[in-house]
Amino acid sequence: MSSGRVLAAFLRRDALLHSSYRVSFALQRAQLLVTTCIFLYIARLIGASALPALAPYGGNYLAFVVLGLAAHRYMAVCLTGLGSAWRAEQAGGTLEQLLASAAPLWALGLGALLWDLAWVSLEILVYLACGWWFFGVTLHLAHP
Repeated sequence: MSSGRVLAAFLRRDALLHSSYRVSFALQRAQLLVTTCIFLYIARLIGASALPALAPYGGNYLAFVVLGLAAHRYMAVCLTGLGSAWRAEQAGGTLEQLLASAAPLWALGLGALLWDLAWVSLEILVYLACGWWFFGVTLHLAHP
């Protein structure tokens, strides 16, 4: 079995599983908007001149927070995602079948993380789009 087919199968399975929980999906999207609004309020409370350390971010606290949230979400998925995914496979009784398959171990590990990484990427795009569209956040390339 090719590694590409293994990764595609993981992605398809996880997409079908997560799309079956519609209320959870809606609440996660609402959480994005509420979180962005809270940080906008904090940004207006702090003001641009209060934090000269934010100059590389255009003096915009909300841009700083959005970039920080993006980095945090990627790190959280990379640090905890594999353990959580393998634990879910173990609880579901499918870990033994996965490990006994002909797929390479690295493809099984990457496949377990693939959906979470794709989801976080989409989530970050939504954060950036909400920040730009609703609140006029512009991101400057500071230390790319």
